Amino acid sequence: MVEKEKVIVVNQQGQEVGFEAQDIAHAHGILHRSFGVFIVNSQGQMLIHKRAATKKYCAGLWSNACSSHPKPGEDTQEAAEKRLNDEMGISCQLHEAFPFIYNTDSEKNACDYGYAHLYIGISDSDPIPNAQEFEAFKWVTLSDLLKDVHENPALYSQWFRLVVEGVALYIKNFLATKAHIPINEKTQSNSL
Repeated sequence: MVEKEKVIVVNQQGQEVGFEAQDIAHAHGILHRSFGVFIVNSQGQMLIHKRAATKKYCAGLWSNACSSHPKPGEDTQEAAEKRLNDEMGISCQLHEAFPFIYNTDSEKNACDYGYAHLYIGISDSDPIPNAQEFEAFKWVTLSDLLKDVHENPALYSQWFRLVVEGVALYIKNFLATKAHIPINEKTQSNSL
């Protein structure tokens, strides 16, 4: 029997209190550690992607560069960097922004209740096509993105709609104070 993927169960302060199978955590709304990665380019545009139609959650919806869960014993930032490279073929330095607790009731009777660590990266690299993860991607200005999320919320993942305004404000401040950070254009190829 294959062991189910586990997530790290946390308290309201983000401290680890145990482990649970991911599908059980989602089905029962158990607070667990997650992460979200937001990539901006040197023009201040955010990378968003349209999730593959075959994805279990939020299929066919637009969202941030990548999101997932660290495995038990795995460092959250290292997991975020690995997942960004695995899903998008982008490798860049990530800067932790702020934690965010979200609670979404989504399709397929899932209730995703997460303590998300949000990371910001700067890169001018386009994602490497990965049909298992995304159907399309685009770079969009923060103002155009916020306008579209407001006017067309059904096109975006529920979690992204909850966090995008706070992240956009953080990115504006981040870019203003981190203008000296070099753009990392290093990418690694993923085979499909």
